[in-house]
Amino acid sequence: MTDVDLPSTSVGQIGYTSSRGGFGIQSQSGELTDAERDQLVRGADPERTDFGEQLPRFAAPEEVARFNRNLVCAELAPGMSAAWHSAPAGADESGRTGNVFVHALIDRDPGADGRRVIDSWRSPEWVTPFGAAEVRACAVPSNRPGPGGAVGHRQVCDFVLDTATWRLGILSRLLEELALPRGERGPSFSGSTRRITGPSGSVPSPT
Repeated sequence: MTDVDLPSTSVGQIGYTSSRGGFGIQSQSGELTDAERDQLVRGADPERTDFGEQLPRFAAPEEVARFNRNLVCAELAPGMSAAWHSAPAGADESGRTGNVFVHALIDRDPGADGRRVIDSWRSPEWVTPFGAAEVRACAVPSNRPGPGGAVGHRQVCDFVLDTATWRLGILSRLLEELALPRGERGPSFSGSTRRITGPSGSVPSPT
């Protein structure tokens, strides 16, 4: 789709990873203009292979489900946001280990369903194939990933009000970020199973 043709859907998604032809878009759902597709590709970071843990060459599905992941979201323009979810994907078609699968999306009506991107943290609807065969067979869904159940009001309150851990440093970093004018803020959140990382640093996840 060219930039002259306006998409009729609110969400466009891609799967970006290393396959037989090298790094590239492995699957797509929804409509994306050429410029939007380029933005998602530029934002993907398949070279970021450090997920904070030692990964096996082979893994069972239940092990893959527990792997650390990263999630980054950013406002591209007023009324348009993007998110990049990256997960370890094992060895690629050439046998090279350390492959990463990036499930990225553009949302032209963010918050329309009352949810934020962070609400989808650990959602099973983020595509996370592991191994060349799964990467080859997978496809990104047509709908935005639903809630993951890992982040919510209760979890955040439990995290902030935990009397066993000193939280002042974390709260100060969050307040510094929120104090910036909206246009000067960095990506909303990125994270792994054990941490959520904002532009000012890393804090433990409330899970």
